[in-house]
Amino acid sequence: LENFYGKPKKEYLPLLKKLFSLKNIKILEIKKPALILIFQQMEKTNLDFTDVYLGWLASEKKIKLSSFDKKLLKIC
Repeated sequence: LENFYGKPKKEYLPLLKKLFSLKNIKILEIKKPALILIFQQMEKTNLDFTDVYLGWLASEKKIKLSSFDKKLLKIC
């Protein structure tokens, strides 16, 4: 959303958290509480969704994440 629409995270993350917290919204890949944690981590860091999701997934699967992104490696 930042690159394509030019919207800052502080503007769209609260809306995404509200949207995905709705009872009738189903998520197949990840549980809602984990998704909310990913959004919160995105708010705290300068990382995008994909980076934070991969960090979360690596920690859930207890595997080491390799990356050239030093900020990403700090949260893993």
